[in-house]
Order: sequence, then structure tokens, then C-alpha cells
Amino acid sequence: FQWVKTPAWTGAFDLRAAFMPGTVDHADNSAYSGYLATLLTLERSAKVTLGFAGGLRTENVFVDGIRCGDWYGVLPERFSDLQLDAGEHLLLIDISASDHGGSYHIAVDSAEFFELRSPISGGSAGETPFAMIGPFDTVVNVTYKGIRRLDLGQPQYQAAAGIRNKKDMDAFRDWIRPLPAAYYNEQDVLGANMWRTDVIRGNVTAQLEQGIIASPEPGLVPVSADGYDSELVIDFGREWSGFIGFEVEAEEGAVIDLYGLEYMNGDYRQHTYGLDNTIRYICREGRQQYLSPVRRGFRYLILTVRGAAKPVKLYDIYVNQSNYPVTEAGAFQSSDPLLNQIWEISRHTTRLCMEDTFVDCPAYEQVFWVGDSRNEALVNFYVYGSLDIVKRCLNLVPGSADITPLYLDQVPSAWNSVIPNWTFFWAIACAEYVEHTGDRAYAAEIWPAVRHTLEHYLTHIDDSGLLNIKGWNLLDWAPMDQPDEGIVTHQNMFLYKTLRKADGLAAAAGEAGSAFPGAADSLLAAINEQLWDE
Repeated sequence: FQWVKTPAWTGAFDLRAAFMPGTVDHADNSAYSGYLATLLTLERSAKVTLGFAGGLRTENVFVDGIRCGDWYGVLPERFSDLQLDAGEHLLLIDISASDHGGSYHIAVDSAEFFELRSPISGGSAGETPFAMIGPFDTVVNVTYKGIRRLDLGQPQYQAAAGIRNKKDMDAFRDWIRPLPAAYYNEQDVLGANMWRTDVIRGNVTAQLEQGIIASPEPGLVPVSADGYDSELVIDFGREWSGFIGFEVEAEEGAVIDLYGLEYMNGDYRQHTYGLDNTIRYICREGRQQYLSPVRRGFRYLILTVRGAAKPVKLYDIYVNQSNYPVTEAGAFQSSDPLLNQIWEISRHTTRLCMEDTFVDCPAYEQVFWVGDSRNEALVNFYVYGSLDIVKRCLNLVPGSADITPLYLDQVPSAWNSVIPNWTFFWAIACAEYVEHTGDRAYAAEIWPAVRHTLEHYLTHIDDSGLLNIKGWNLLDWAPMDQPDEGIVTHQNMFLYKTLRKADGLAAAAGEAGSAFPGAADSLLAAINEQLWDE
């Protein structure tokens, strides 16, 4: 239990949708250049701290035309302390970036009263306190079609960095418009959790503990008379992924914030940067229940009571674990306790990554990534033995053929993205499913889709005899050479493996002979001749 304070002002922005409105219809990687501008007004001179708890996009942050410096904080968090005179100051923030979606977090704190207002209007009701300058360039990138870098040399973009005040903005009137309210939110639960301006340790009393144990009496979450919020960190023992619920008794208007984390160590918190893994609940008067409609993954749940004048009674807080229904078919026990722990952690993790498809992780994307699914299927065969979910995943992939015959790396998806190895792993997984089950009827059913994509990949064999392709040429997140265009060794090797596996799948489907006569042998020879380095 802790008493905490948060910045005087926090804001979360959907800049991708604001600067590139068309991106609401897709999830493709997009980039844009431009600025946010606001007027910060102080009644008296004061120390003001600018905070970017989720990180800066560039260090081009200016107040009255002067570039902020002396940034501090544990990366990605960035903070800068300013001593500002009473009066009006123009805050200009360069937000140019490649943006895959999600909120951008900005906060301002000061012991003295301040206001933020729009530099381009008169403070009418409903407007946000920010103006947008730009975009000066935009680009939407699809790796297998080619990549264009954002043009940061555009003269107007570079000139706008010199804006010092409202008058200077006149020269850029054609580039300036209000930030729409739909893309702006001061109810920034994640930002308020990432940057706490003061923390005082409290005690977990027996009365408080009643809120998280089986007890007929509620826990009492105390309140502070000094402007502090009440923060309770609850350890659920291990990772879960499901629907969070609670029951409380509170006064009308009391705010309950929930924030899920996967890892903590002492005072260190591994924040969910890029994932607003949060809930804000505003209480009505009396006893009430809530169950989140959104599935969330976490181990530690931070419950913060804000703005309450009297203690909140916490009757219950829980998570309804949600996953594909599985049978505990596999078992493992050894004389080594560490191996037993590894088995249990791995089994539990696999379960958390099984929804209507396999997914990549319990908390962040919860997405059916095709390559991840292949590895999860192999584990599942021996831990749970569930076959229907494997077949469902395999059958979804060819559904992306109307977008590209190379097949997408996550399906279904609004992100037009191809990882060639993920397609290869899918074809390998089709063969492995048939090997595991002996289901020759399924081999015949899926074989045409496997043949279709491999035929198209083979058109990217160049004069050297090697696969030379544009795409997200990923194998792993290790710091290794994986360019988005050209010949990539691991990709050629996995294509070779896939062609060999395809022969077995074709045979199970009733196709006589090699599926791609000579293709695998030719590729093998080119790999050994050109890609080996002694």
C-alpha cells in the first residue's frame, strides 16, 4: 500500500488518427511529420516539469522557441525541469514518427497553478488545448511492396521548429488546425501510473487485507486529507489473462483506477509502454459491482482510489481466467525442482496463449501470429492434445490470399504485412499436423493452399538461384542482419525445409512424386555455394 501523487495535468493522444485520418481503416505501419502546440499560462513564476512517461519521439521540444534540455529519467521516460516566468508560454512538440497506433502520453506538473489552452482560438467550450501543425509528409509502408522513409528535410517542417509564439504561427496557417477532441483524453490512467510525482509507503493492515481474502467483511481503502491518492498493489501470484471484476462500496464520484503489470521487482515496475492496460471506473453512490468486457493479461494489479472523501470498502477483486477449453492431457515430473517449475510455467503460458486461436502473448497484442502459432501447436500436441484449435489456425491463413498470395503474418488483420518465414512455418505446421494426426483427408484439403503460396514464393528466386524478396524478413528479435529487401540466409534455409516438408504433405494428399521437382535441390546447391562463410 502506498500514498501517491500524480502530475497536475496528463493527456493521452491518438496522433496517428489525428494526423492521418485515413489510418483508422487499417493497421499498416504509418509515419508522419509535424508538431503539437499549446499555450501554457502561469499566474506567477514557477518550476514546471514536462513529462513524457512513454518516451519522446524526438528531442525537439521547445518552450518559447528555446529547445528543452537536461532530460532525465529511466528510458524510455523523459522529463525536463523548466523555470518559467509568469505569463504565456508556447510549448511546441515535434511528434514526427513511425506510428503503429496507440496513445502518446504527455504530462505537465508544477506546484503553481497553470492552464493549457489552444494557441489558435479563443477557448470555446469543447475544444482541446492543442493545435496540430502538419503533417508535412506522410507515408504508409507495406514491406513486401517497398519502404519509403519519412521526408524530414521538407523546408516548411524544418522552418516550423523555429516557432516561438502565436504571432510566428501566422506564417504556417495553411498547415495548422485544431486537434480534434475525438483524439484527445485527459483521463490518462496509464500516464498517471507511469509518472507518480510523489510516493509515500503505507502499511498493509489486517483491515485492508480483507479486501483480497475470503472474508465476510470488506477491506477498507483509506483516504488522505493531503491530496494523495490511495494505491494498492495486488499480486495474483502468476500471470493471468481474463476479465477483471470487483465489488466496492463508495461515494458518488470516487474514482477507481486499475492497471495491470506483468513484472515488478522492488520499486521497479515494467510499465506496459504501448499498451493502455488500464480501467477507470467512476463510482455511483453505494455498493456496486463491475466486470470488464475486455480481456486483459497481468500478474500485478494496481488499484488506485482517487478523489474519495471517505474510505472505499473493497468486498472483492478477481479475474475470470478466459482461454480455449483444454484437457490436462500431458504430465511431467522429475527429481529436479527447476525442471518441474519450467514445465509448469510453460504449460500455464501455453494455456494463456490459447483463445479461439493461438495468440502471441497474454497481455499485449493477443494476436494470432502465424509463426508463433506453429511453435505453440507443437507444445499443445503434447501438453493438451487439442486438435481443433490447430486446424482452425491452419485454415485461417489462406483467407489472406485475396490480399497477397504470400499470405499475411497475422490473420485476420487490418495490417498488410508479410513475414516470409511465418508463411513457411505455416506450411511446415500443416505437414506437422498431418504427421501428428495421420489425417490424410485434411492433407488433401489444405494442400492446394500450401502449393499456391509456395508457387508464388518460387517466383522470387533470382538469377543466383536464391530467394530475393521484399518483406519483413524476420526470424528472431536478436540483433542480426535481417534487411527488408534482398537475400536473407535463414529465409532461404527455411524455404528449403518447407519445400522438403511440402513433398511429404503432397504425398499424404495423394499427389505422386515431388511437389516441386528440382526446386529444393537447386535451392540447396545455391545456399551451400553462396551463403556459407567459413
